[in-house]
Amino acid sequence: MEIRVGLEIAYTAVQPTPMVIMLSIHPSRLCGHRRHPKHAVAEPNVPIGFYRDRFWQMSCGRLVAPSAA
Repeated sequence: MEIRVGLEIAYTAVQPTPMVIMLSIHPSRLCGHRRHPKHAVAEPNVPIGFYRDRFWQMSCGRLVAPSAA
């Protein structure tokens, strides 16, 4: 069985805005059967720094959303 998971979120900022994103599947649900690596992308392309939360359960990403000027 193959289950596809994905989402798309649109956000507009009036000034550069730091954001923390927690948009991944919980590690207990991964089961090692994933076909595609997880990844998050931002448009426009801004760097996303990934880290684990303080309980080492969720993958978090930090980015600075640029202004929509």
